[in-house]
Amino acid sequence: MAKPRITGLLHNCALNSALPTLLNGIEMLAMHEASGTLDKLTDNIIVQNYLRLKNIFANHYGIGAANTDFTWGEFHAFLRKHSFYANEIIFAPVLREFIGEEGLASGNYPQIKLLKDIRRSGQYSLLATLEVASLFHNCFGISLKSYEYIRNKGTGNPEDNYDARDVCLTPYSDYPFGDAPTLKLYLKALHFEIQPHESLAESNRAYIAEIRCLPRPLAAIHNGLTVSESSRQSKRCLDDLYDYVHTNLVAQLNSTGQCKLALRECENRFNGLLGDLDQITNRLRAKAKTNPADYNAVFEAAEFLASQLRTKSTGFFAFPTPGSFVLFKGECRGLMQDAEDEFKKHRGNPLIDGIWIVIKGILGVLAALTVIPALIVEKKSKHGFIKTFFSLETESALEFAEVREDYNALEQEMGALINP
Repeated sequence: MAKPRITGLLHNCALNSALPTLLNGIEMLAMHEASGTLDKLTDNIIVQNYLRLKNIFANHYGIGAANTDFTWGEFHAFLRKHSFYANEIIFAPVLREFIGEEGLASGNYPQIKLLKDIRRSGQYSLLATLEVASLFHNCFGISLKSYEYIRNKGTGNPEDNYDARDVCLTPYSDYPFGDAPTLKLYLKALHFEIQPHESLAESNRAYIAEIRCLPRPLAAIHNGLTVSESSRQSKRCLDDLYDYVHTNLVAQLNSTGQCKLALRECENRFNGLLGDLDQITNRLRAKAKTNPADYNAVFEAAEFLASQLRTKSTGFFAFPTPGSFVLFKGECRGLMQDAEDEFKKHRGNPLIDGIWIVIKGILGVLAALTVIPALIVEKKSKHGFIKTFFSLETESALEFAEVREDYNALEQEMGALINP
């Protein structure tokens, strides 16, 4: 995959060079959060700086750093809805606020203010390699090597057209997401790229496609910032950017809150059904003690089913994700089908009739889970963009139909247990 083009929007190219690494780090933190391993990273200074960035983002866009709903998962979910260039726009004021906060420790407030605020020209001040390394990249465990364009030497290797300038090694060695990154910055005409400027053809095509696909409000902001020649115009565009991010992020968090309520309701229903299954299992246990020949096998089948369903559901509801739901749904279906043969031997037994009612209830819960937006499986489009489908008419309808087919098939196969 080609590296993204780093744009010079608002003279932010030096900061934007870190954005591919930052987006990956945010995704990694969301994965740790989902798997319950985030606490193991809390003492890592790089992760602490990621948390600072997240808090600055939340405060800047009016969500509030103390908002417990704004998790790493929510942060990543919001960013992945946008293209790389859209995220360059969204992060522009946030990255400048971060270097402002970082630079205050130096005590040179007037100089930091020059780097942090929009200038009269409508742009931020340009950042040199040493400035961006000390104020930003170092904080995230990113080392820099910078190169300056000299001339086209005609060797066929774009690297030969640049001379080495600065090497800035991060002071932090405990990088939490694998191998510590080292970025190469290529400077030409006061603009940094993370690849030689001569190698941008594919990245430029992707960039043009991204501009065409920008949401309408972001497209207007892009157009305004591109032609801005005054701080007033740029600040007006950044005010519009605030409105866009705040509105969409609040809507996402509200939707997530509704999903959490729906998940909790499904979990309560599932646990209630497991309680019913436990009662039936206890009655089968009592019968197995007095009549083991007839009841021992079916008791063991019911006990195993109840035990495994509880284990699987506890794991799923603790960390529900689209991927874990697919696994959970398959496991439930497999467990119920595995128990079918033993239950068929007891047609007409009211206790087995009760188990069938529990199974129908569990299938109903799975169907309800299928249409919760947070659990709809991500699909990759032919254009390479990751999208989550929330419409019942698209992917969720297919998933729901699959559960409905499971329900109907099991009902046909096991209906004889109730009506032999």
